[in-house]
Amino acid sequence: MGQVARVLALLWSLSFVTFALVQLLPGNAAQVQLGQGGTPADVATLNRKLGLDRSFLDRYLSWAADLVHGRLGSSLATGQPVMGMLTGRVPVSMELIAIALVFSLTFAVPMALLAARRPGGVADWLSSAVSVGAVSVTPFVVGIGLVSVFAVQLKWFPTSGFVPLTQSVLGNAASAALPSVTLALPLFGLYVRVLRGDLIDQMRNAEYILTARCSGASTWRVLTRHALRNALFGTVTLIGLNVAAVLGGTVVVEEVFGIQGVGSMFVQGIQGRDVPVVEAVVLLSALTVLTANRITDRWYRVLNRRVHVAVG
Repeated sequence: MGQVARVLALLWSLSFVTFALVQLLPGNAAQVQLGQGGTPADVATLNRKLGLDRSFLDRYLSWAADLVHGRLGSSLATGQPVMGMLTGRVPVSMELIAIALVFSLTFAVPMALLAARRPGGVADWLSSAVSVGAVSVTPFVVGIGLVSVFAVQLKWFPTSGFVPLTQSVLGNAASAALPSVTLALPLFGLYVRVLRGDLIDQMRNAEYILTARCSGASTWRVLTRHALRNALFGTVTLIGLNVAAVLGGTVVVEEVFGIQGVGSMFVQGIQGRDVPVVEAVVLLSALTVLTANRITDRWYRVLNRRVHVAVG
């Protein structure tokens, strides 16, 4: 089976399972919208209006047929086209994720290098304490803590909301700072731990490291010019695998900071039993993860041209 066929089969399976899982949730979109005050007659009327009185298979096939023609349908809660909702929210979430990755790698690589330069030393001990602490604290607690200190007490950043880059550069930076740091902190901890271990392994066991040492190169030069490139394989792999976790983290971060991104859209879709919205976010997440893994494969070749990753 070709790679495209496998991807399509995966997306189809994922969409079917997602559709079925939403149906298993208690209540439906009509009951959620009408609330406790809705009579059975009102619910039945709204069910017919939303097409929820049809069978599960009929509704799924109708949704799948629309998807084949490039249509994601309309939200059951608002009636807005789902494609339009995604267009407005995807850039917000993608910006937060991109900044979080840059933040985490910018600080993780130097800290891992310092720790690996002298295992068991002060820098190694500090990096272990900081990275373990960063991984241990949940994003929800980190977000609340950052808002309390830097937004409420110091008033350096807004407590909630998001300013688009096209509206104000400074406003965008201020509104994205705390959410991005919240997303970046656990990534930073993971990357430090993985990269430190791989660097130490390269320094102790790789023959090319012994050759570099014999040539008179300093420990720092051996680390940065020789060991780092090969040690990055594990970190690059982790970044590719972590994309799904980062996307999941946006759900918490966007709720804490009141940001209208893909994560909050998913939460609203689940709460409203809004199948088209939930399906769109799940398929978008799956495509993002698949794309990230393809980019990871390409990075293997950039790090070491002798590496060949089988494709297809």
